[in-house]
Amino acid sequence: MKKIYALLVLAFLVSLHSASAQNALAEILPTSDGEVVFTKVEELKDQDLEIHMNKVETWFVKNGFSFEQVEELDSSRDKALGRGSIEVLWGPNNFEQYFKKLKFDIEVVVKKDRYQYRFDHFVVQDGSREAQLEIFQSDTRLGGRYNPAFYKEIDHKMNGLIESLHSELFKKDNISS
Repeated sequence: MKKIYALLVLAFLVSLHSASAQNALAEILPTSDGEVVFTKVEELKDQDLEIHMNKVETWFVKNGFSFEQVEELDSSRDKALGRGSIEVLWGPNNFEQYFKKLKFDIEVVVKKDRYQYRFDHFVVQDGSREAQLEIFQSDTRLGGRYNPAFYKEIDHKMNGLIESLHSELFKKDNISS
């Protein structure tokens, strides 16, 4: 009887820990319907659509992300899709084994006067194992334990990528006559 009671208490604590980690993820990172999503619509200076798409492609290439331009039915806009990844520190020290690879999908839709970015479908890779970011903390195969610094590092790096995209789109072209 004591073993059954201990097992029930342990199961309750594990589920409570998993729920608190999930809530903390939502407190630190932007979520939509339980999934981590970085998305926003930004205004652009009125320019040629092709110039904007060239800048988006340049941003993809500079960051080493895959890039595909998608034909849109609406000729007033254009879309770029890709896949990216960053290294994020999981542990307390800057040792190689404490870094996790975070992979994600990228979508950038550009019109003449605005653009929208969307980073979603985050997957944490640890060696040959992978788990969605939303369930990573509770995945015991990947050493699941809550680490708020990991989420904060993801937020910091993703905001840096978003800022670099914004800077690239607003970069002045140096055209000499």
